[in-house]
Amino acid sequence: MWLFTILCGIRLRVSGLDKLPKTGCVVVANHCSYLDGPLLAAVLPPRFSMVIKREAGDIPLAGFFLNRLQHILVERKQARRAAQDAQQIIDHLEAGEAVGIFAEGTFHAEAGVHRFKPSAFIGACRHQVAVVPIAISGTRHIWPDKRRSLRPGQVAIEVMTALDTSQYSADSERQQARAVAEAAREVIAAHIGEPLV
Repeated sequence: MWLFTILCGIRLRVSGLDKLPKTGCVVVANHCSYLDGPLLAAVLPPRFSMVIKREAGDIPLAGFFLNRLQHILVERKQARRAAQDAQQIIDHLEAGEAVGIFAEGTFHAEAGVHRFKPSAFIGACRHQVAVVPIAISGTRHIWPDKRRSLRPGQVAIEVMTALDTSQYSADSERQQARAVAEAAREVIAAHIGEPLV
């Protein structure tokens, strides 16, 4: 992947990897481009499994890399299959593994961090594992929606301080997951200087 970025004229800056817990956790990043998944998968330690929409495996370039790595491909449109896929994530966390997600579910052409889906955080709250926000900037410029080719440019990936899910008390697991999701979203939006949408 590093050779790919060099050949495409992408200057990649990564910081904060030392903030990643050594145990199971959920990392959550903002989503700006098809480039986010392959880049984040490349910079995270191999013990991380990325949660990626099933159809991403069919995208040129991105799909090439994603299909060769062991990630959790999830269905977003069929309710029964989506529930089974959500259980996969919980199973990974129960086993003490580390999972990475793009909780917006998809990306949009305009700047801004969209609402995070709380279902992605339920497993983290249930198993009391840390949620680690990761801020990605620059990929929207390099590979914007509906553009076939990449532009040269700089991408920054910064790992932020982990959120302790046990510090977010609520009346229900779903409310706790929503609170953690919103805290992660606010931290990421503030760091990349984009609005909450």
